Amino acid sequence: MSKAENFTHSLVKALSLLEKTYIKKQFKKNELHLATLLDDLYKTELCSNKAFKAKYAHKGYAKNLTQNKNYLRRKIIDVLVKYQEKNIPEIEKRHYLNIISVLIQKGFFKKTKELINDLLVKANKYEEYTTCYDLATLLRKIYTNNVFFSLSKDEIKKNAADRRFYLDQLNKLEELASINDIHFTPMPDKEKIEAFSQQLKALHLEVEELPENYPYAAKRMFYFTKSQLAKLQGQHEQGIFYLSKLLALYQNYPQFIEKDYTIFLIDCINYLNSILYNSNYTLFFEEHQKIMQELSKLKSSSHLIDDSRLYVVQYLFPQFAYNNSGQLDKALKFTVAYHQFLKDHQTELSTQYLEASIIQIAIALLYNKQYEEMLDVIEPHLKSKIYAHQYTLRILQILSHHYLNNHLLIEHLFSSFLHYLKTVNQKEKTKGILQFKKSLEQQTVAQMKNAVVEDFVWIQWAFLG
Repeated sequence: MSKAENFTHSLVKALSLLEKTYIKKQFKKNELHLATLLDDLYKTELCSNKAFKAKYAHKGYAKNLTQNKNYLRRKIIDVLVKYQEKNIPEIEKRHYLNIISVLIQKGFFKKTKELINDLLVKANKYEEYTTCYDLATLLRKIYTNNVFFSLSKDEIKKNAADRRFYLDQLNKLEELASINDIHFTPMPDKEKIEAFSQQLKALHLEVEELPENYPYAAKRMFYFTKSQLAKLQGQHEQGIFYLSKLLALYQNYPQFIEKDYTIFLIDCINYLNSILYNSNYTLFFEEHQKIMQELSKLKSSSHLIDDSRLYVVQYLFPQFAYNNSGQLDKALKFTVAYHQFLKDHQTELSTQYLEASIIQIAIALLYNKQYEEMLDVIEPHLKSKIYAHQYTLRILQILSHHYLNNHLLIEHLFSSFLHYLKTVNQKEKTKGILQFKKSLEQQTVAQMKNAVVEDFVWIQWAFLG
């Protein structure tokens, strides 16, 4: 089977029902056989022309199947570009650039200038300098194509200065892109530290903050890189400092939250997670409140759509912070709203987020000695397919029955746990579980360290005293 055959079939299979319906409406009357071909390809699993033709030999398109499939493939791509024009910003911008090029060629210079100026305002707002440069180049075409000099000297001079500015900004972005490449290159921590340090030095960026004339995206990458470098060097407070500088950028560039709030959420998660890792709970609650205020503004202005990353910031992180900081009353109170949220949105949430949330809620109930309630919460998730979650839930289940004095049941639970570890090729973990069992029998749980139960690092054993 050729690559073209496979690609055509895969392309058809990738269409949504709405896209397929839209494409079929674009066929002319003499192309109705293509609509039939599209439907048949959509419902079959036969990729090769030979097998497909054998099944659909009686159809009108079968005689020239290869040519018809090639034409259909080109038609689908052309129509998809048009269909996605409003959904994919890059396609929309390219569409307007094409319109401008045509109008310049036809001599409609006044109308073209209006379109260019409108698009330049938007592109400058979001620092889309590639588009800006393309527009500035098209603006120059107006006076190179027009012998009557439709632009003034001042306009021509400004246009030249703008082009140089856009190229300079693009160059700055490309410099930081070379650092971004290091983030995605697999290498040992020591080598990564050296690579970051050498590249920053080569770019003369061994500074605390970038000059103001750098674009937003370059500043964001700079502060993120500095934070990761500090983290790799074990300087966690310094890492938090640079992430705070990164988040502070949004005060001067609020348009980038509105343009893509998911990037803002990712930055918030990195920042808050670093604070939690450093166990600075006072700072966490201060910064969390500020972030939630910003997210509330986005939600009220309809810019923010429900997203699992939003739920991590809104619920998972504060529950974790209340639990680990020993604010047990607040931890228990927070579980009420959190658990209700999970019930209301259960079908919308990922299994990973749902189970991680249940674990944090269960820990809060455990600390507050609400063992029966904790068992009710974790019971539906005890057969989790995520190893780390099932491991943790089994630990919590055993602890609850220990405090309920269900000693006969505990022996069975430990046997089941050890069997589970064998079935998932984690036999090396059995030593820690046997040590955990011994601690329960000797009533020394509060003195236990996380090292005893290697994979279970979320619980503060002292709170169980």
